[in-house]
Amino acid sequence: MRLLGTVRDRLAAGGTPRWAALGVAAWMVYVALGHDRRGRPPLPLDDPLAARLRAAVGTEPASIVAGLLGVTEVFGDDLPGHAEFRALLTDSG
Repeated sequence: MRLLGTVRDRLAAGGTPRWAALGVAAWMVYVALGHDRRGRPPLPLDDPLAARLRAAVGTEPASIVAGLLGVTEVFGDDLPGHAEFRALLTDSG
């Protein structure tokens, strides 16, 4: 969530939040996969919204991004509709 302030600031300034979006995309992959590259047991997701976050994801990058952006407690009402941010997340996944 801390990166989202940076994302919003960059977008408001007309910039591209490329590196912050990469960090958010990495978090999304972590939530979606639930395991590391070796397929070891589930990675912990210590978050009050953990069950909702894991339930929101799909299997393809676009559905992972769309599902998690739909969690307004995390992304608010502004970021889900921002096409550039969505594209950065999808392309990073």
